[in-house]
Amino acid sequence: MITLKFKTSFKCNGCVNSVRTQLDADSTIKEWSVDLESPDRTLTITSNEDITDEVLSIVKKAGHTASVI
Repeated sequence: MITLKFKTSFKCNGCVNSVRTQLDADSTIKEWSVDLESPDRTLTITSNEDITDEVLSIVKKAGHTASVI
Protein backbone atom coordinates (compact mmCIF):
# COMPACT_ATOMS: atom_id res chain seq x y z
CA MET A 1 0.00 0.00 0.00
CA ILE A 2 1.07 3.54 -0.77
CA THR A 3 -0.04 6.54 1.27
CA LEU A 4 -0.17 9.85 -0.58
CA LYS A 5 -0.60 13.21 1.15
CA PHE A 6 -1.66 16.48 -0.47
CA LYS A 7 -1.97 20.05 0.77
CA THR A 8 -5.33 21.32 -0.49
CA SER A 9 -7.35 24.51 -0.75
CA PHE A 10 -10.39 22.86 0.88
CA LYS A 11 -12.03 25.10 3.47
CA CYS A 12 -15.15 23.17 4.54
CA ASN A 13 -17.11 19.97 4.14
CA GLY A 14 -18.73 21.39 1.01
CA CYS A 15 -15.30 21.53 -0.58
CA VAL A 16 -14.64 17.93 0.42
CA ASN A 17 -18.02 16.89 -0.97
CA SER A 18 -17.04 18.40 -4.33
CA VAL A 19 -14.48 15.59 -4.79
CA ARG A 20 -16.22 12.82 -2.82
CA THR A 21 -18.00 11.18 -5.78
CA GLN A 22 -14.87 11.01 -7.92
CA LEU A 23 -12.65 9.72 -5.12
CA ASP A 24 -15.23 7.15 -4.01
CA ALA A 25 -15.66 5.94 -7.60
CA ASP A 26 -11.93 5.44 -8.21
CA SER A 27 -11.25 1.72 -7.79
CA THR A 28 -7.53 2.30 -7.20
CA ILE A 29 -8.25 4.32 -4.05
CA LYS A 30 -8.64 2.04 -1.05
CA GLU A 31 -9.24 4.78 1.52
CA TRP A 32 -9.20 8.57 1.64
CA SER A 33 -9.75 11.33 4.17
CA VAL A 34 -9.37 15.09 4.57
CA ASP A 35 -8.14 16.75 7.76
CA LEU A 36 -9.83 20.16 7.74
CA GLU A 37 -8.28 20.95 11.14
CA SER A 38 -4.78 20.81 9.68
CA PRO A 39 -3.35 24.11 8.38
CA ASP A 40 -2.60 22.24 5.13
CA ARG A 41 -6.15 20.81 4.89
CA THR A 42 -4.44 17.49 4.23
CA LEU A 43 -5.97 14.99 1.82
CA THR A 44 -4.64 11.50 2.56
CA ILE A 45 -5.08 8.71 0.02
CA THR A 46 -4.25 5.02 0.43
CA SER A 47 -3.82 3.13 -2.82
CA ASN A 48 -2.05 0.12 -4.31
CA GLU A 49 -0.27 2.37 -6.81
CA ASP A 50 0.97 5.92 -7.23
CA ILE A 51 -2.04 7.88 -8.52
CA THR A 52 -0.70 11.35 -7.75
CA ASP A 53 -1.52 12.81 -11.17
CA GLU A 54 -5.04 11.38 -11.10
CA VAL A 55 -5.77 12.83 -7.65
CA LEU A 56 -4.40 16.24 -8.65
CA SER A 57 -6.66 16.17 -11.72
CA ILE A 58 -9.76 15.26 -9.66
CA VAL A 59 -9.12 18.10 -7.21
CA LYS A 60 -8.45 20.58 -10.02
CA LYS A 61 -11.65 19.61 -11.89
CA ALA A 62 -13.58 20.33 -8.68
CA GLY A 63 -12.18 23.87 -8.68
CA HIS A 64 -9.59 23.45 -5.93
CA THR A 65 -5.83 23.21 -5.70
CA ALA A 66 -3.63 20.47 -4.30
CA SER A 67 0.09 19.86 -4.04
CA VAL A 68 2.07 16.87 -2.88
CA ILE A 69 3.35 17.05 0.68
